[in-house]
Amino acid sequence: MREKTTAHETGKGAKDPEVLARAKQKLEEMNCDFTRNADLAGLKELAEQGQKPFACIVACSDSRASPEVMLNVDKMGVIFVVRNAGNSVDGVNAFSVEYAVEHLKVDVVVIMGHTKCGAITAACEGGKIPGLKIAESKDIDESIIENVLFQRKKLLENSSIDEAVNSGRVKVWCAIYDIGEGTFRWLETHE
Repeated sequence: MREKTTAHETGKGAKDPEVLARAKQKLEEMNCDFTRNADLAGLKELAEQGQKPFACIVACSDSRASPEVMLNVDKMGVIFVVRNAGNSVDGVNAFSVEYAVEHLKVDVVVIMGHTKCGAITAACEGGKIPGLKIAESKDIDESIIENVLFQRKKLLENSSIDEAVNSGRVKVWCAIYDIGEGTFRWLETHE
């Protein structure tokens, strides 16, 4: 049986020095594994020449819905990712997308919701989650779709992004990732 290592698993909370030490050690081990297997020459080149991602993905911060993992991205610099609870495009998140469109010159922006979204579930159950849109029915699956389409609409209210879309330089697509299947599907946006 696996040893319980996190504050959540032990029930002791993040005040437990042993739990914190194990968490720090785990993060350091994960980074060591990364650097042992990384293309260090490629990382240096990316550091010197800058990033040139082709897509900006706006996704939820849910640990089960990592765009880099679900899209099998095998090197850095390929996609620019903006993550937050509920894949919202409010405030700094909108600025991050604007940066990707204006300065990194991405070809597409994908607003990607996912099944079993905790932020949407909380909002449907009455929680105060700013910037998200839920269906009138408060159905979670409907709300996930409605929120993704709403975020696209909000993003297009940004004049520089709307201008880039209208000029044909960038597209804004919507998708839903199924965390149980590992696949995603496009949503119709009537472009």
